[in-house]
Amino acid sequence: MPLYSTACPLPINRKIFRHKGSVSPIPTTGLSLWLKADAGVSKFSFNYVSQIIISGTSTPNLNGTYTATSVPSYDFGNGIPSNYSFSGPSNGFGMYFDGGYFYMLKNIGDGDAILESSNGQTWTITSQAVNQVVISGFTGDYAGANGSYNYSSDYNAFLNGDETYVIEGSELKNIETQEVLATNTNTNYSGSWTLVNGTGNPVTTSVIIIPTGSISGSTTTSTVNTNFVTAWADQSGIGNNAGIESYAQEPTFVSSFLNGKPAVEFNGQGQVMKIEDEDSLDFLNMSCFIVLKYLGEGTGNNIVYMKNADDGSPENPSVYGMVGTLGIFGGNLDWPVSSAGNPWPDLDSNINITDGTPRLLSMTYNGTDIITYDAGVQTSSNELGGNMLTSTGLLQIGGYNHSFDSAEYFYGQIAEIIMYNRAVNGTERQQVEAYLNTKYAIY
Repeated sequence: MPLYSTACPLPINRKIFRHKGSVSPIPTTGLSLWLKADAGVSKFSFNYVSQIIISGTSTPNLNGTYTATSVPSYDFGNGIPSNYSFSGPSNGFGMYFDGGYFYMLKNIGDGDAILESSNGQTWTITSQAVNQVVISGFTGDYAGANGSYNYSSDYNAFLNGDETYVIEGSELKNIETQEVLATNTNTNYSGSWTLVNGTGNPVTTSVIIIPTGSISGSTTTSTVNTNFVTAWADQSGIGNNAGIESYAQEPTFVSSFLNGKPAVEFNGQGQVMKIEDEDSLDFLNMSCFIVLKYLGEGTGNNIVYMKNADDGSPENPSVYGMVGTLGIFGGNLDWPVSSAGNPWPDLDSNINITDGTPRLLSMTYNGTDIITYDAGVQTSSNELGGNMLTSTGLLQIGGYNHSFDSAEYFYGQIAEIIMYNRAVNGTERQQVEAYLNTKYAIY
């Protein structure tokens, strides 16, 4: 038997939803929770840069429009898009984007980064954006070192025309003997070079770079919409809204569950939603109505929903109160509530939902008897006695992961859940069941 609780990194908006200008199709007295997949479901979406335009560089073939070649995939681990690439004009340059929201324009052929930007608007040159160094002023034995040094990715260095000399880092050296002729302390290779041996006329340097001040850019963003559910707003008017603790726990929105109506699907492997503990969820008596469909074996006892204290455990059942925990035990639904008369009940509802057909299930507890219904037909009645025990834990939908140092999850679809803080009478129960059956055409 299971239970639970939590702390949520994602805020849950407790905005109150009210039925304005219309009569509620169900009784509203004591209505404490009303989740329905056709209202109040929020789904995850994210924006990404789909196009970058660069202009104003002194290297004209860097200018142009760079378009994302693939839409970034959603990373459940850290909640940000994963790497994706851009293709540029047919000039050999392309761009990539990493999860740190950082852009680099690079040469597709050799992978050398040319420009970088944190926002796609302002671009700065990288060290390899210096593509030519011109040296003059050497005489005598060093006269051959004068000339234009062009960057070569094959050597990761600057070579002069006949490749007799090379600039590697801050050193000018003979490419064959590796003798160092001169050094330069400036990282952009400008300024004077200092001879290592001998004397010579003053050495001057000029570099050809992409001027930072002339580089501009613009970005275009696009939006990716997903079916991952991040929030489910309570329609009771109280504001017991459901949210998630982490992106990995998002269930999936299913647009067509039954009779053209949607549902929220839980995978039975960790997808679960939570509702913060509120006095309105501390029931003494209760009624619950749920429309669902079993899809297969989840984790443990396929817990559909549960509310427990943070420290609820088999060793200390008196500290928890279950809001009609609903799970599948031995193939049949077990729909217990913890009461003063029986804090640890094990009740078989005589309902088997493992055939995978959509079901409309109902339950009432009046302080003495818990009665269950399948499609409006009574299936069980068990005497418990006493008011339900209240709890300080979360109400979790789709399973639980905050009790017993374990977790159990439901694999299936939930279209609607309605809870009251009292036992509705027979006429009221039939009214709710009629509303749900008309909507979903279950029987």
